[in-house]
Parts: sequence; C-alpha cells; structure tokens
Amino acid sequence: MGVAHAIRRPPLTSSIALVLRTDEAMLRLIRPHPPCQGEDTRKMIMTVTTTQTYDELAMFLGNEVADVIVGAFRGQELYVPVENKLCNEHKLVRLLGFENAKRLCHYYASQVITIPMQQAKRIAERDKEIVARYEAGVKKSTLAGEYGLHVRTIRNIVSRHYQRLADEAYQQNQLCLF
Repeated sequence: MGVAHAIRRPPLTSSIALVLRTDEAMLRLIRPHPPCQGEDTRKMIMTVTTTQTYDELAMFLGNEVADVIVGAFRGQELYVPVENKLCNEHKLVRLLGFENAKRLCHYYASQVITIPMQQAKRIAERDKEIVARYEAGVKKSTLAGEYGLHVRTIRNIVSRHYQRLADEAYQQNQLCLF
C-alpha cells in the first residue's frame, strides 16, 4: 500500500461548535492575551463565523473602528470573548477602547471571526497616491521603483485615472443636452 493509504483523516463534521482542549499552545493561538481575572480556561466553546465583508463590520461598529480592526488583524482569525470577560489588559480594549470593544463583543461574543483583507481598498488608496505623485512631477520609473511595480502598471494606473475623469466629464456634458 502507498503512503497515502496509511494516513487517515478524521471525518468532517457538520457541527459549527468547536470544543478545544486547554493546551497552552492552542490557547495562545486562539487567545494570545493572558487570561483575565475570573476567566475559566478549562474548556472553551466557540462558534466559527466568517465576516464576509468590511461593510458588515462597519455596520455594527462604524467605519473608524472597522478600519482599526482591519488594519490590526487583516486576513487573520480573531477570537472575540463574551462581554463580561473583557478586562483592561485585553488586546481589543487596548486597541479599540472599552466601549468599542464591548460593542464588538456584543455582536460577535464567543466567536472566531475572519477579518477581511480589504485588498481592493488598499490598492485604490495606493493608486490615488501614485496619481497624485505623478501629477506632482515624479517620473513613472521612480514611482515603479518605489512601489515595486512595473512601469507599465504605473502607466495603466495613470491612464485609468484620466479615463475616469474623461468619462465623468462626458456624463456631465450629456446631462446638459437635456
């Protein structure tokens, strides 16, 4: 028999609750902060959810708080404790402040949420910076070197920007005809 037949994987379950042992390494992966006073770490039951969009976080917490969370935990899974388990040493309290951390815990208590990457937003911000610097007189080759992009990519970014401006001007002129 081949090696592939010797390795057996456990069957997949349809349960959404995970019961985890309290191995110190496992707790550090899920909850990297020290336990708060009175927190029972013998057994943790967590529901795994995935935050589909940035808009979901922004709807519950506001854009500013969602930006801070995405900036700190982009693309990572984050365990959110129950509200009454928050303490001043908790990483969420230090990052967001007590009220915002409490609000996050209210909506996502005892869940592991996947924080979105917001890649499109980062690229849009980068492109705005590139266009602004290009219009300020910086050469395409210099921009390409600084941003780690090909000169052709810089040219396409600038071209798309001017095309968008032309399209907007055209739409405005079309409205004037009526």
